[in-house]
Amino acid sequence: MSLTAIIPLYNKAPFVERAVRSALGQTLRDLEVIVVDDGSTDGGDEIAMRIRDERLHVVRQPNAGPGAARNRGLAMAKTPYVAFLDADDEWMPTFAERSMRILRENPQCALCSTECYRGEGKAHWRTPPSIACMLDRPWQLPKDWDGRRTNFAISWLLTPTVTARRDILLQYGGFYDKTRCTYGEDRYLWVQVAMNHPIYKLPEPLLWYHSEASELGEGRKDARPPEPILTDPTPLYRTCPDDYRPALRSLLAYVALRQAAGDTYSGNRAQARRWIAQYPQMRRFRNAYARLQLLDPLAAACREHFRSVPWLRSSLLQLWNRARAASQR
Repeated sequence: MSLTAIIPLYNKAPFVERAVRSALGQTLRDLEVIVVDDGSTDGGDEIAMRIRDERLHVVRQPNAGPGAARNRGLAMAKTPYVAFLDADDEWMPTFAERSMRILRENPQCALCSTECYRGEGKAHWRTPPSIACMLDRPWQLPKDWDGRRTNFAISWLLTPTVTARRDILLQYGGFYDKTRCTYGEDRYLWVQVAMNHPIYKLPEPLLWYHSEASELGEGRKDARPPEPILTDPTPLYRTCPDDYRPALRSLLAYVALRQAAGDTYSGNRAQARRWIAQYPQMRRFRNAYARLQLLDPLAAACREHFRSVPWLRSSLLQLWNRARAASQR
């Protein structure tokens, strides 16, 4: 086997068979699939176990969060390459073959990330022109990018699109797995990789990201907690090369700004003030902060007050998404 596909599973019974079969149905046959059931209570693990294929392994563990589940699979894998598929998404048949070819042809790159389709309508999520410099070639994060642009680039490394060299991920301890973290546990790892190694962004949509089925990402209904890159930044500085430290500080300031905007909107102004005091560098992004404070309440109003007019709600949210993306560039 040359590649291990790792699927963390937590209460995704309606979707897990689709995900597993998309991994087993790859044109690259030389792979194994490890499903790590993270304490599901809906029988999803039993659905996965009913799929008969000698390349499939299903393991169970008490609920510890997606980072811990992926790390369990990472520890079990015996192959030099690993890829991570969420249990509610699916790969296109050539995902593994194309990604592996890129990594073998570019051995200096730590990972390959593809583009993807999104939602029930399978719309193509195209990389924006502002980071088109990443596309279809070995690429290293520029040291002089500010936090806003760095954040945008790292966000385009959607975890189910990533195929990576296993030894490099282990070098940074894998995914963040403390305190059952359910938000930003993957970006914690991708920030470290991108600041130490070239990466490759393939502009082909080879994942179907079912955002309509997501509960921890876009579909999250509770307030998003602070990312671990803010609450536990010390290991990031430990692995960060000296010449990337200004870029890391700028990135943390921008992420703190976004968190402060969210806390302000939810009424937690005291916490917002603490983020501002902790990361004074965010002042350079004050115009973006003002836009975020304006746009987030507008999005909430669209979701709440235009439910009975779906076409208007959809149009307004599309406009909001474009404006919010512009505020992050």
